[in-house]
Amino acid sequence: MIFRLMGKTYQTRAFGGHSERESVAALVASADQARDRKDWAKGAALYGRAVKADSRLKHIWVQLGNCEKESGRLDAAEDAYRKSLEIDPWMADTHLQLGHLLKLRGEDAGARASYEAALEISPTLVDAKREIATLRIAPTVFRKAPPQQVVCHFAWADDDSLTGWVFDVNDPGSAPLIEILLNDNLFRVERCVGLIDRAAVGEVPGPLGDAWRRSNAGLKILAGSFDYPIPEYVPRAVPVKVTVRLRDSQALLYEETRIFDAAARQVLADMAARHAYVRMRARRLEGDRLDIIAEYFGAERCALAIEGGASLENPEHGATAMPANMFAFLSDSQISMAEGQLDLSALPDGPARIELRRTADGARIGDDAATLPIPSNAVAEYAAWIKPEPFQIDRVMGTESALEYFFSGYATFAAVAGVLRQSTGQQLEDRRRILDWGCGVARLSQHLLRWTNADVVGIDIDASAVDWCRKKLPKGRFEKAPLDPPIGLPSAAFDLIIGISVFTHLDESAQDAWLAELQRLLALDGTLVVTVGSLRSLAMHPHPTVEYQRMRRRGMSADIGTRLDGVLPSDRGTYYRETHHAHDYIIAHWSRWFDVVAIMPGAHFNHQDYVVLRHRTPRPPPTRIEFLRGGAA
Repeated sequence: MIFRLMGKTYQTRAFGGHSERESVAALVASADQARDRKDWAKGAALYGRAVKADSRLKHIWVQLGNCEKESGRLDAAEDAYRKSLEIDPWMADTHLQLGHLLKLRGEDAGARASYEAALEISPTLVDAKREIATLRIAPTVFRKAPPQQVVCHFAWADDDSLTGWVFDVNDPGSAPLIEILLNDNLFRVERCVGLIDRAAVGEVPGPLGDAWRRSNAGLKILAGSFDYPIPEYVPRAVPVKVTVRLRDSQALLYEETRIFDAAARQVLADMAARHAYVRMRARRLEGDRLDIIAEYFGAERCALAIEGGASLENPEHGATAMPANMFAFLSDSQISMAEGQLDLSALPDGPARIELRRTADGARIGDDAATLPIPSNAVAEYAAWIKPEPFQIDRVMGTESALEYFFSGYATFAAVAGVLRQSTGQQLEDRRRILDWGCGVARLSQHLLRWTNADVVGIDIDASAVDWCRKKLPKGRFEKAPLDPPIGLPSAAFDLIIGISVFTHLDESAQDAWLAELQRLLALDGTLVVTVGSLRSLAMHPHPTVEYQRMRRRGMSADIGTRLDGVLPSDRGTYYRETHHAHDYIIAHWSRWFDVVAIMPGAHFNHQDYVVLRHRTPRPPPTRIEFLRGGAA
């Protein structure tokens, strides 16, 4: 039988013979279950077997096409849709689905024809009307405007909508016109008429932020937010390229592209589920009483306790807000908090450790990285500790609390000692010449000077921090480091080099230059202990899946950071980065300079990973890298 529709000729096929209907029905039922749980590959395989057994199943050809499309196999999806239309060209939904697929591939003419065919069959089909209206908007070529004119943020929200805000510093309070492109194809043009509270935007750093604050100093509410539901037919099982453009009648004012990957999101979500997020900190010290607070995932009741001992006094438990710009893919998760008070005078001699326990069964939450180490004679130690200026502490930790800074420095000292002992059998107290690379205002250096007999040298690019250390800590030696090596220190001078949160802020060229310099500075029998960002720190990134994809594709991601604005020279504003490393990249790339002894995921505050390195020797490199306390990223 022959049909004509929208000027095209369709011929239905004649089928003969009988099928095993029970078998086909079972295949379709299993395929439906796989589709419902979004197992697209299995659904496609089962639907494919069903239509192979009975090729007359026009609706099953459509389901096969949908599963192939969601799996990213667009050619196979098109074949399935067209097979369905050969059987029955009067199925409006099949034409609609074919139009979606052609639009995804950028074949706008073919997509329009399919949508119009769907409307000829079903004139009230709203989805087809909406897509045709979008396709009628032709791309526009604009002159490029200065990027400093626009502030923009967008993200793929948990409800599968693209949400964000746009602000033009030259036109504050306006409702900008934006274009949204998916996989380089124009999907939506709309005005950002939603209202957003200025406080919800937060601080915008750098020169652009200065212009933004000047231009809207009197505004509390900005017009410029948008919320675009991502069409259901856009595949989630493969990465989606999203581009947002802001334009006026003459110029393309802003364009940014990000890759959103549901699979990457799942990797990070699984990581967060496996490794409990626990943030523990000292809150207040009055006499011998130390108030401690812990934040953690979940609603179950937990309490703070001394490791191997009793629970803390005055326990409290409750819900708290999700930390800003953290766990973007887990925004529905509850963060709980537990508080308690520690009587420092009642502690036994020697250091102690505070842990988080589930109230129901007494089980400890997390590992050593999720605990708070307490030094011996903590009250006296804190009183004798030289306290930096609040702004100097804030630059490092985002808080002005000297108490938190003291305990975080001691926790770093304890973590480095544990890492060194566990990976090499060495004792930190036995090291004689220690370099604190990136010392800042001596968060770690003070504890190295207090708890070891080593000659401690600290270096940092921040001249004001180095000056403070020189004045306050005459027992150590402190030098300003250049952005680019070399530094004026003798070769093979140190048997231990420690770098906390330094490689987390370097791009690859700066990283390689400093790896070569650290190789020069390290004694032949010395050890290098550094931290890197990886999966756990990515989970706390504002755009985790974007950075995850960069890290997996290139081995490392190095987004431009802003925390050192005012410290870096004006011509080196892009030097400071927010960097994350894949473990296989570290093993392959860093082995040009060092043997990688161990990688210890999350060992630094349950956030960054420790990497332990030794000098390369004439012997072959190790065939097995030990991933202590976890697996490879």
